[in-house]
Amino acid sequence: DDYSITDVGNSWYRLTMTFSTDGSSFSSESQRIGVSDGTTGITSGYFLITANGTDGFYVWGAQVEQRSSATAYTATTTAPIVKYQPVLQTAASGEARFDHDPVTGESKGLLIEEARTNLLDYSEDFSQSYWNKPNLDIVSNTIIAPDGTLTGTKVIATAVETYHQLDRFSAHPIGSSEFTASVFLKAGETTKVRFMLVPTTPNDFSNHSYANIDLSTGVILSTLRANASIKDVGNGWYRCTVTSTQVTSSSSTDVQVAFSFVNDAATSVNITGDGYSGFYIWGAQVEEASFPTSYIPTSGSTVTRAVDTVSIDSSNLSSFLQQGSGTIYTEFSAYNTSTTSVYAFELAKGNGSHVYLRQNTSSAFDSAVQFNGTSVAYRSILSGTVTNGTLNKTVVAYDENSHILAAEGTLSAEDTSVQVDEFTELWIGTSYGGGTHRINGHLNKLAYYPKRLPNATL
Repeated sequence: DDYSITDVGNSWYRLTMTFSTDGSSFSSESQRIGVSDGTTGITSGYFLITANGTDGFYVWGAQVEQRSSATAYTATTTAPIVKYQPVLQTAASGEARFDHDPVTGESKGLLIEEARTNLLDYSEDFSQSYWNKPNLDIVSNTIIAPDGTLTGTKVIATAVETYHQLDRFSAHPIGSSEFTASVFLKAGETTKVRFMLVPTTPNDFSNHSYANIDLSTGVILSTLRANASIKDVGNGWYRCTVTSTQVTSSSSTDVQVAFSFVNDAATSVNITGDGYSGFYIWGAQVEEASFPTSYIPTSGSTVTRAVDTVSIDSSNLSSFLQQGSGTIYTEFSAYNTSTTSVYAFELAKGNGSHVYLRQNTSSAFDSAVQFNGTSVAYRSILSGTVTNGTLNKTVVAYDENSHILAAEGTLSAEDTSVQVDEFTELWIGTSYGGGTHRINGHLNKLAYYPKRLPNATL
């Protein structure tokens, strides 16, 4: 039905063919790789040519898949391999993003994030002149990318002794503060790369930040002046992230992915490429923030992803809310900076009375019941630290005489002098009115019980 041929370097090509069947089984003899002179037809299922016993071609990496397009090659030995192929998807504006672990397929819940902008104009097309490519060969559309399309790029070091790096100058605007760069990388013949941010002017290595990455094992080998992470997104791809702890108010920033581990005091290290060895890249992103959010594709200009705002209004809330008392259980993972509290939920009446649960600025859990806009809140706090991105299990219970918080099996002190108003709105993963206190993570579960449950149950 369809076919393609893709140059994968070093005179090798990947040939693919997609075909339909009538639903019956077909034998292994149905898939053949034959030799033809380009003019002779097929007789009884075979090409008929006169061979000389010496001429031939090379073959490697055969694969048959029951799907509509080819994915990255999966090696087999004596039996077929059934492998989950993750696909990074996009959601339309206004559509809830229910997310899953790309490796296990497990549900992660509803993704709730603040607005962000990818400051790079071309996030996937590295053949554009927008990207600086000294001493590199760029082979576009050569491998299945994390979104399931054949848009992954191979970056190859040319066969000369010099420096080899893919970069983009002036990727960050003037006057901004901390920022984070991320990119999807996959090992090819090259397995170790450096992901780097260089401030102020190109190659100002006195203040640069980097992470040395092993793409064969999916680990960060070392860092300098950076917070770095690597996340397995399936099919051999990793999302690699570097947040600069050094670069602030920079007039320009060089985002680099380098073949060699660059010396701290030098602009580059010369290596000798072979003209075919390299690694794969897709989905580059730079955000003006201290942590990354989900990927934002661009194709010629910067793109801003709108804020996620989730709420239940009065007409829907009244169908199940029991006024005067209740218990709200949540499972959520959040990214909490040192200066911003994040709210798992806020049950409110206007901007006055409310019940909320938040992960406060000290990373502890904090819950309060506030009545009729008074300045005094009935508050329960559980001290301790919370790891960003980990699943937290929490529950808040309240009635006219009691307010208490529990997290991970630990109860807070109980306040027994509580007054409760009638609530009309439930804000989820953010504070009242869709404010700035989003969890920037996943809400795995929210359950409401129309009464104050006993402490032992909590």
